Amino acid sequence: ELRLIPPLGGPERQLTDICISQGNPSPPYISWFPNSRALMVVDSPGEGKPEGLFVVSLETGEKTPIASERPDVASAMPAVSPDGHSVVFEQAGELYILDLKDDLTRAGKSRRITDVALAAMQPTWAPSGKEIVFSAQRSLWRMDVSGARSPERVSVVGDGAFMPVLARAPSGPSMRLVA
Repeated sequence: ELRLIPPLGGPERQLTDICISQGNPSPPYISWFPNSRALMVVDSPGEGKPEGLFVVSLETGEKTPIASERPDVASAMPAVSPDGHSVVFEQAGELYILDLKDDLTRAGKSRRITDVALAAMQPTWAPSGKEIVFSAQRSLWRMDVSGARSPERVSVVGDGAFMPVLARAPSGPSMRLVA
């Protein structure tokens, strides 16, 4: 179940059900849209089908699939951009970015931004929306989402770091990272 729980108390509300295969090595991920009116979730589109991305309306609980160009490969670990117009996600060890329209449907094809050799996962957006930080090869990496630069290792973190989370504060010296 996906439940909406008021942080300061009050009645909780079931939004929808989510089904993840037991063989999925990645835990299900949920990402808020910046307007707090919808979530991007990982869910199964049906029996025997790999997981995909869905938008869940907080108002109605309705789940809308975001169709994949590769429906035979599971999509996981979505992270919605700070402006809500893109989502970065993992598919078979590669990261992809998909642009979204204002109605939260896909705007064209997703584009691959990392190579399978890197085995990237667990992406998160920098507050600027211009970079992502992700886990790969037992370390953290960062990259410009425009593709202008290749991914570079975040050396100050060291080895063994994973699951990066960046504070949604303005970028610059106040940006904070936990991993």
